[in-house]
Amino acid sequence: MNLSELHGWNHGLLGLDGGTIVFNHAISETVTILPVEIRPGGGSLIFNDAAKRGGTLLVHLMRPRQSHDCVQLVFQNCARQFACYDPMMDMTLVGLVPDGDKPDGWTAVRLNGNPWRIDHPVASEGARAPILKREWQAVEHDTVILRLPA
Repeated sequence: MNLSELHGWNHGLLGLDGGTIVFNHAISETVTILPVEIRPGGGSLIFNDAAKRGGTLLVHLMRPRQSHDCVQLVFQNCARQFACYDPMMDMTLVGLVPDGDKPDGWTAVRLNGNPWRIDHPVASEGARAPILKREWQAVEHDTVILRLPA
């Protein structure tokens, strides 16, 4: 689905159970929030095209506490990707950081907890205090692949 189709779809929770979901960007002036539940089969979420052309997708990724399923987040055409952990909210955001940096793309993934154990504070220009942030560089073909630890 592209971003415009997703915004109009709005059928609530989407389940990922052993498959792959590919999201394509589309020019849009909206922010689309999509809740995705990771089910026993795990799977992959692929975000195609990191161009900054307007329109934003916020994926709220939910994993039941007893779930230990393998999940991949794949950002295609992306030179780098980062995650920021907020210990007060016990929440991690991939792709958006509170220090004013612009995201490398059009999508952000929100998940509960600190799956990558981000614990190193990084001072950022314009931020009041250091933030807990981690960055990944692209592998071949300008693709960043993040695996959620079980």
